[in-house]
Amino acid sequence: MVKENYGRSSIRIGILSIAVNAVCFALKIWVGIAVGSIAMIADSWHTLSDAFTSVILIVGIIAASAPPDKEHPFGHGRAELIAASVIATILAIVGLGFFKQSVSRIIHPVPPDFTMISLLVFLVTGLFKEMLAAYSIKEGKRMGMNSLIADGWHHRSDAITNFIIIIGVFIGRKVPVVDGILGAIVSAVIIYVAWKILNGSASIIIGEAPDKDTVEKVKRICSEELAGPVDPHHIHMHRYGNYIEITMHIRVRGEMRVDEAHQMATRLEHGIKEKLDITATIHIEPRK
Repeated sequence: MVKENYGRSSIRIGILSIAVNAVCFALKIWVGIAVGSIAMIADSWHTLSDAFTSVILIVGIIAASAPPDKEHPFGHGRAELIAASVIATILAIVGLGFFKQSVSRIIHPVPPDFTMISLLVFLVTGLFKEMLAAYSIKEGKRMGMNSLIADGWHHRSDAITNFIIIIGVFIGRKVPVVDGILGAIVSAVIIYVAWKILNGSASIIIGEAPDKDTVEKVKRICSEELAGPVDPHHIHMHRYGNYIEITMHIRVRGEMRVDEAHQMATRLEHGIKEKLDITATIHIEPRK
């Protein structure tokens, strides 16, 4: 389940993204039609696709923010990871399409031909998209939300496309093949980022082992909360968005009464919840 304040912040960013992309689309397609540039008209639709991914982001966040129910007792937090995967897939498709166009431009270099007003539109919209990308990625990292990071990189891919076109206009007049080479490099970066986001989201959905830092913190809490060694082991972690569960085993004296062992496990579960905001389920084993 996505934390309520994080969900509201993400939805606001998504709405801002849709508004910015709508304005950029209108400017690009207006100038593209005015100067008769197929490339610019095509790029305007690329910008509109960013608005579409932001709609996916909002739907994913709303779904992930839903509370647990009978069918989903652990909440709906993984819906945010599914949204990230969808956005990253679209980002990969954009990157592959851009790479194909770049290779074609390398094989058949064409000197770019844009007017000053079209270059200005590309520059202004590119700056807006990069600012939106930086904001989305920064907030996504702060909140630990892959979908927001993925959406930010989709914005960045559009901004980079704009800047590549501008660079290509000036350099490409003398060396036309530069436009295609720069485009191929940028598309490779976009594809790599999409793979990283997809890999990270899929890894969490499939299930990951707890990181060493979390394991050490849990062991330290065991030492602080309980008297004597309990040997925490068999530690498994399950993530559902911002909701995290840990299951683990501890060893106690074989002669310990059931109610005493239960109280010990409960005290440890409360300590882990209070200090790490992780829900723990503890299995008791007799010490050999």
